[in-house]
Amino acid sequence: MTYPAPEQPSSAAAYQGQYVPYPAAPVTRGPSPLSSIPVSDWVRDAAAVALLLVSLALPWSLSFSTDGLLGDSFTSTAATRVDVLLITILSVLSVAVTVLARAGALGTGLTPGRTAALRAALNAPYAILVVVYMVLDAVGAGEVAEYLGVGSGLGAAVTVGLAGALFAATPRLHEIRDPLSGGRLARGGVVGTFAVLAVMALTMLVGFILLLLAMPWQAISGWDAAAAIVVLILQDVALALPAVLVLRRSPTAPRIAGSVGIAVVAGIIISALTGFELGGTLSSLHGGGYILVWFGAYAALLTSPALLASMTALPSLNTWFLTARQALVTLTTVSTILAVFAVIALVTDPSSAIGFSVGTLLSQVLAVGVALVARIQLVGAPQTSRTIVLSLMAGAAVGEIVALILSATSPRYSGLALEPVLYLALLGLPAVVTYALVAPREVREYFGTFAPPAAPTAYQYDADQYRVAAPTAPAPPATDAAAPASSADYAARAADPLTPAEELYQYTSDPSLWPSLAANPALYPELVTWLASTGDPHVLAVLRSRGAI
Repeated sequence: MTYPAPEQPSSAAAYQGQYVPYPAAPVTRGPSPLSSIPVSDWVRDAAAVALLLVSLALPWSLSFSTDGLLGDSFTSTAATRVDVLLITILSVLSVAVTVLARAGALGTGLTPGRTAALRAALNAPYAILVVVYMVLDAVGAGEVAEYLGVGSGLGAAVTVGLAGALFAATPRLHEIRDPLSGGRLARGGVVGTFAVLAVMALTMLVGFILLLLAMPWQAISGWDAAAAIVVLILQDVALALPAVLVLRRSPTAPRIAGSVGIAVVAGIIISALTGFELGGTLSSLHGGGYILVWFGAYAALLTSPALLASMTALPSLNTWFLTARQALVTLTTVSTILAVFAVIALVTDPSSAIGFSVGTLLSQVLAVGVALVARIQLVGAPQTSRTIVLSLMAGAAVGEIVALILSATSPRYSGLALEPVLYLALLGLPAVVTYALVAPREVREYFGTFAPPAAPTAYQYDADQYRVAAPTAPAPPATDAAAPASSADYAARAADPLTPAEELYQYTSDPSLWPSLAANPALYPELVTWLASTGDPHVLAVLRSRGAI
């Protein structure tokens, strides 16, 4: 008897007479080629693209018709000029070079150094374009500009777009870290920064001369003419001082000036897009120069990793504390000058815009007061100063906002009048103080070490026994810094990371200062070891809380 073969399952029937391979081994994916790019580099890319695109909607220059009359729109936007539009698009596309190079889309020979050089080359046309328009503005505020159809002066689009192009062109942090080309890129970035600063200095000089030549000396009073010149000189000094400090390799000047530049760019964008008159939407060499254009350039140039790496090397904690202190000094100085301006205006012309003068005076006195108190807190008790200083910076910001609103809504009363956007630029100073005390990891760790240590259970601290039994304190490392005058608050000095090593060494003779010394994150290693060898439970608790032992 014959039995039929059983039916095969459908899955087996599908493979009848065929070779069924083993399943493939899982594919192990390596790390993404973009994973090693720091967040700060992505932020610079995003800032570059955003600023370049926004600049297309902003005024580029005054618009003239063929008969020499002002055009209907008065200003021509960047997007309406073919040369500006095409070059802006090129700069936007340059930001993608890093991603394409990391993904291998541009070949395997494009090293980080070559990638940075290619991106800089793609943004060079934008810088050349701005220089060309500066030359046309210098020689053609009239007939030449009318003949060429390029208008006169430089508008908000130049400030914002140039900042975006410089953000795109400067080397990135991961490129600076490259062992093969990082050093060369850092030097090239510094050279490029100094080249821009040289052009800035030239425009400042030419603008000052052209303004003097264009001043209607017979039509204005001697006081107004002198006041206008004083304002221009102070503006040029404010613009040149960060450049001088950068040449001296100051580690704090780039951070302070860069924050002011960011505030200027933000103010110009707000002014141009909202219609709120902040000034600075059009500037010319014949009006004194391009102070806002160059402050906008500071936002990109002075925050670049290449420039920051070339400054005098200090521990990160020291750098940020110094930045906060010097920003407070700058705020005090500038606000004092503005308060003096307001007093002079009240004395010389009390009937004109008295509300603006009084309001400006009060707001600047407020800014001076809170800046002085904040600096005293940072110097006298740095370990407990953050909350107080941040609150004071909020008060300073309120004062500058009041001055900004008054300046934007009041008539220009004399030669001492400043553009409202300059008051907005002052907001960069409280902002950089706030950032310095909140954002850096080292600063957060420093303030975190001052939580009260747990009280000892079976041991009571006896200072006298350590006066006899404590080992000999090690000698401090050599330093050229001179010890500052002693403060009444020795505990604060012992905990201050900016206190010189020699002064810290002197404090080892007083056991009551050991816990404060232990909380100082800037101690040299030998002193840390010595403090740990004392066996004091308070000292050991503080050292352990910040991971020193």
